Amino acid sequence: MLILSFSLSDDLSILRNEIEIFNSDRKLLRDSNWLSSEENRQKKRYASIIFAVDNAEQAQKAIKKKLYIIEL
Repeated sequence: MLILSFSLSDDLSILRNEIEIFNSDRKLLRDSNWLSSEENRQKKRYASIIFAVDNAEQAQKAIKKKLYIIEL
């Protein structure tokens, strides 16, 4: 399991770099995207982000190992 701290005000490219630094076997195809609008994220305690990985094997590893992101 990997836990990263991240602020909602941070650029998602920062998150991409952190994921790749701490998971040398994973490379994201592009920067991640929020599933909800900024306005909706401000009202909620949790938010979802989409990650694009290179293949199904990497996707299964990401699901199995889990990734938790803690907002600062």
